[in-house]
Amino acid sequence: AIVIAPNLGSHRSGDFEDIPALISQGEFSALPWIVRIKERLARLSPSPAARRDSAFAIQSVQIKNLDRMEYKNISAIFNVKPGDIASPASLQSAALRVYQTGFFDSLWVEAHPLPAGAAVELWVRENPPVDAVTFVGNTVFSGDTLAKRWPMKKGLPANPLLARQGIEDILNQYAKQGLSLARAAVVPQGKNDYQVLIS
Repeated sequence: AIVIAPNLGSHRSGDFEDIPALISQGEFSALPWIVRIKERLARLSPSPAARRDSAFAIQSVQIKNLDRMEYKNISAIFNVKPGDIASPASLQSAALRVYQTGFFDSLWVEAHPLPAGAAVELWVRENPPVDAVTFVGNTVFSGDTLAKRWPMKKGLPANPLLARQGIEDILNQYAKQGLSLARAAVVPQGKNDYQVLIS
C-alpha cells in the first residue's frame, strides 16, 4: 500500500477552514509518487479497459469499520448487493457515493476473487465524532432553537457538508429577520468541539 501523508500543520480532519490550501498541499505531496502509483496500477492488468469493464457476480458484501453510522443507512447508499453484476468501475462509483456523504475521512473498496464471482468489502474510516457545538455571538434566536436546527449532531462524525448547510440555514434565518449582512463560520475548539461564530 502507498500512504501519502501531507504536512497539514495544525489542521485536523474536523477543521473546515482554508480547504484550497489543504488540497494544494495534498497535490504537492502526491507529485513524487505519481510515477510509482501508475507503475503499480499498470501491473494490476495488461489492459486498462479490461480492468475497468470486466464484470463479475457479487457473492457477498460487507462494510467494515463502521462505528457511529448505522450500517443499514450506509449500505443503502453503497447500494451493492449479493447477486449484482459489478465491475471495478461500478464499485468505485458506489464507494464515491458513500464518501460524498461527508461523514468519512477516507474509504476504499476491495473485491476478493471467489470461484463464482467476488466478495466485496467496503472499508471506511469515520471522521471524529462531535462532542459539543456552541453558538457565539447570536442575539436573535435562543441557543436551543439554533441547536435543534443545526444538522451536525453530537455523537455523530463531524461532517463539513452538514456544517455548510447549517451555516446557510442560520444566515437564511437571520435574513428573514432583516439581518442580511450577518456572517457565520464554524471554528473547531479543542479536540472534537465546535463553535459557530455569528456576527
